[in-house]
Amino acid sequence: MSRKDYERLCSELDNTRQKDHPHAYDALSQEGREALQYWIERAIQPALKADERYSSYGLKHEYERETKLYVSHAQFKGAMLVAGYLPTEIGEQNWHFKIKSAYDEKSFSHDVASQNKRLRLPAYRSTPQDQQDPELNALVQQVLASHRSDDTYALQAAPSIGLRCRLASHSGCVSFPSLAPRVGVVHHGTKDPQERSQGPGTRR
Repeated sequence: MSRKDYERLCSELDNTRQKDHPHAYDALSQEGREALQYWIERAIQPALKADERYSSYGLKHEYERETKLYVSHAQFKGAMLVAGYLPTEIGEQNWHFKIKSAYDEKSFSHDVASQNKRLRLPAYRSTPQDQQDPELNALVQQVLASHRSDDTYALQAAPSIGLRCRLASHSGCVSFPSLAPRVGVVHHGTKDPQERSQGPGTRR
């Protein structure tokens, strides 16, 4: 998606009561955007049908599980727009997309699928099994290094996902190259502002 299209969609949402506005993506550091876009490119692929189980909120938790990097729901929604994925119900707080995991368990042998299940691997991940992705690891380290050198960020330990990098305060817009648009999206998840757990695709 081009920067122009991204700005247009964000402007359309300015006139709505959109919660978790995707424009928050611009507040991520350059390193944070690169790591997030890398993960989306390798963990997610377009599909003809929408994934009803995982909303944008559920997907952002999949990203956090693999990278141990915190991003807000709003920032993840913006990242999906930049990657070319459009929500089916843009007015909803939790977005669903016409996507599928890059590593569909159905494509694995029974033994591999069973092993992945035992390991409780995320449904969406950048590697097919419990493997290390050197390039993703390098991007994560760059994010951590940028946070250590930038006093606008604070690091905090969270037992749920390990070390999380939480944005304390940062502002400003950034540019990014145009990315090829991908096939659109589907239905919304629940709209629970308290982030109650209601399944893998909702706030939890």
